[in-house]
Amino acid sequence: MKLLVLAIACIWTIPAGASKLVGATVPPYPRGMTSDLASCIPLNGNICAYSIATLNREDGSVVAVLAKPLAGLDDGKPVWEIVDEHEAPEQSREQLWAFEECQIGAQSDSSVVGLVTFRDMGGWIETEETVWAVRFDIASNRLVELDPANVTCVLPGS
Repeated sequence: MKLLVLAIACIWTIPAGASKLVGATVPPYPRGMTSDLASCIPLNGNICAYSIATLNREDGSVVAVLAKPLAGLDDGKPVWEIVDEHEAPEQSREQLWAFEECQIGAQSDSSVVGLVTFRDMGGWIETEETVWAVRFDIASNRLVELDPANVTCVLPGS
């Protein structure tokens, strides 16, 4: 009986939406999940040695951000090892994910992804502010949440 109570207590402490993908090699992703947005992070001449990417439900909603070094190629397609993941905040209708176009201060950083608010300008959209951001710190293989006040992200084509 004590073992059953302990098992139930452990299940209740697992955060909702936690995917436990650290250590997994992808693709394939877990059933019902995809990775729809990503940014390559170059290192030592390899243009896509690392990647920061989303983990998405079938409806496209982002549930987590993944940190992934390149593990190799399978039939010419990249295979990644997930070394860290960070739960994504809820996204409102007035927000979009920004990849590849983020800066910390005045320094561009391809290892940063942000959630930004935007304004529809009637044919194009303009970024207003970064409301959440995370950076893949390659040295530690960790995703580090950033103060969005120090991060500026733009949307491609905006």
